Amino acid sequence: MSVSESQADDVRIDVAALLGALKARWLRILVVTLVLLGATFTVLLFVPKLYESSASILVEQRNNAFTRIGNEQQSLGSITVAELAASQVQLIKSRDLLLSVVDELNLRDVREFSGASVSPVALILQLFGVKPEVKSGDEKVLENLGERLSVGQAGTSSVVTVSVQSTDPELAAAIANAIANAHVKRRADLSLSDTAEASGWLETEIAKLRTKVQQAENAVANYKADNDLFQTGGTGSSSILDQQLSTIATQITSAQERKNSAQSRADIILGLLKAGQPIDGVADVRNSMIIQNLVQSQATLRGELAQRSSTLLPNHPTIKALRAQIEAIDSQIGAEGRKVAGALRAEAEVEANLEQSLNDDLARLKLSVSAAARDTVTLDSLEREAKVQRDLLESYLARYSDAASRTDSSSTLPDVRVISVAAPSDTPASPKVGLVLSAVGFVAVALQVGTILFGELMTGRAVKERQFDVYAPEGEEAEYEEAAPQPPCQPTRRWSAR
Repeated sequence: MSVSESQADDVRIDVAALLGALKARWLRILVVTLVLLGATFTVLLFVPKLYESSASILVEQRNNAFTRIGNEQQSLGSITVAELAASQVQLIKSRDLLLSVVDELNLRDVREFSGASVSPVALILQLFGVKPEVKSGDEKVLENLGERLSVGQAGTSSVVTVSVQSTDPELAAAIANAIANAHVKRRADLSLSDTAEASGWLETEIAKLRTKVQQAENAVANYKADNDLFQTGGTGSSSILDQQLSTIATQITSAQERKNSAQSRADIILGLLKAGQPIDGVADVRNSMIIQNLVQSQATLRGELAQRSSTLLPNHPTIKALRAQIEAIDSQIGAEGRKVAGALRAEAEVEANLEQSLNDDLARLKLSVSAAARDTVTLDSLEREAKVQRDLLESYLARYSDAASRTDSSSTLPDVRVISVAAPSDTPASPKVGLVLSAVGFVAVALQVGTILFGELMTGRAVKERQFDVYAPEGEEAEYEEAAPQPPCQPTRRWSAR
């Protein structure tokens, strides 16, 4: 390695020289910084002070138990809070809402908003001969208002903040409150308009449904009349055919019971007569007036026979005559008993004929019921259709009533409301004098210090070489030579061997 390369590698920065240069120029740094701060402060005195006021709007569903329709559940669905707040921000910044605020506060007559805004870019374009675009009065006011307006979501909450800057703190607060109130009113008007449109649609649908319900009910009535599918009124109503079927079945059962009872009583009477037993214990026999008279006469004769038997012999003609009369009465009672039994059998045959007739009527009625059952399937379909149309009509009528009441009484609540009213600010939001002066002072000091240090390094006044000896290895011949001539400000480097 050559001596020149070694010299270049051994150069170092002299920190003491740098500090000395800064110390020698500290007064100039202080003066320049104070001049810049004074100039900046003077410029800030002519910059218009802007005061900022903010109003807060809460986005939420406001329906409660007193204004909710039935079991209506309010839900935002899949819309997130951020998306909902972003939608409200765009609505607040919309042209229609801002124009309503301009009209309300008459901002066209305020010089701050009606004058043309001058931006640095526009000034530069004017220097190159590019003329600014000519805008109408409303466009100028909206542009200036948009520059002074700031709308955003407060963190991750559902609160939207409306901030307005103006040279007049009262005007800034008035504009912020006017924008917030206009947005709430607009949302309320939109809710009412939605309800009114729903009412109109429901009214049209109700008129159509009334016609459909009438047609469906007429179809049911006509089908019943054409197929004799009438039903009795009242709770648990049934068709006339079903009632007839039930009545005939009851009559058949009663006829069977009467037939069996008459036949059984006739058999009992005949059985007693055949066995030679008295039949006056049978109810049907006792009910016969003839038999009652015969039994009474027989009882009288038996009494007389018993009385005569106490004084006369058994072969006495009187005793024989009384016995003959008693036997004749017994024969008459038997004959009358057989007549009663015959009458009961005749009654049983009548009931049997009635039963057969009722069974024939039942068979014919069953055929009619089977045909009616097939017709009832179609009738049920028509009744279901009529019921569906009727239920839908009643549902629409209930909704129309609720919607009409809400539209008339303005009971629909908007989904936004003002929770914080803007107040005039006492402290200007712009310009921030302290912050601007601190920035100017820091930049001024940093630029001057950097310039001085860079100048010292470039001129070489803050750079010097290090001086040291180099030892040769043991056993080798020592060599040394004169170093190359150096500038006066740098020391001469020597090589020596020990």
